[in-house]
Amino acid sequence: MSCTLLMVPRVTFFGGKKQFVKDKTFIGGKPRIPIDVELPICQLCGEQLTFFLQIGFPEEHVWRGRTLAVFSCTATWDTEHTVSPLAREDWRKPCLTSKDLKNSQQDHRFIIFRTDQGVLREDYEEKIRYCSLKYKRIADMGHPGTKIGGYPHWLGDAVKLAKLDGKWPMQFLGQIAVDSYFPLVPTAPSRAFEFRKLPVTEKFRRSYSLFYDNQCYFFGSVGRDEPIVYCIIQH
Repeated sequence: MSCTLLMVPRVTFFGGKKQFVKDKTFIGGKPRIPIDVELPICQLCGEQLTFFLQIGFPEEHVWRGRTLAVFSCTATWDTEHTVSPLAREDWRKPCLTSKDLKNSQQDHRFIIFRTDQGVLREDYEEKIRYCSLKYKRIADMGHPGTKIGGYPHWLGDAVKLAKLDGKWPMQFLGQIAVDSYFPLVPTAPSRAFEFRKLPVTEKFRRSYSLFYDNQCYFFGSVGRDEPIVYCIIQH
């Protein structure tokens, strides 16, 4: 897309607001996904995946008319399944395959659907406090914050992706900034934090982070009838 849009809260605090039924871009609360899509389960521990956020892409985006909902497990920790193994070591392969990307989604799930098919899922038990997001247009294409469009702000080596299945271009959709924390509702369990050797603060205990505090870069297929997402993480 030709512009960069920061995703910023509509209010200056998380929680305390009733979720807007027709909201399309937000953090936490209850997901707004098609009614015929099952709430995803972690393939490692069997627990229901935690809903983190969803992004309704605007008209100026290449994925306009689509929504991406992001779920991840907060009940277990397994470095072998933190997003796609390809995202860590094998992204230089000459061909990414849709089968590999789908099979890698064991402790997380990316659900992609037409935005007008989304329905507020009352059958999901909220864990992360709801916060509506809005888009703020900026000129900096390489801005380091949470955004859609523009260019990736790499924390490590820049990545150039191969085509999906050898024919579908993978375009940068947006990124979630490193160390982004998602405050919990009072009834939500603390996340798995055994991997931390440092003392656990109350802020850390009462919040989740997406893919363990890493910066997350989302790429999406272009031209494919069934779109697919590829996520790279860096810290």
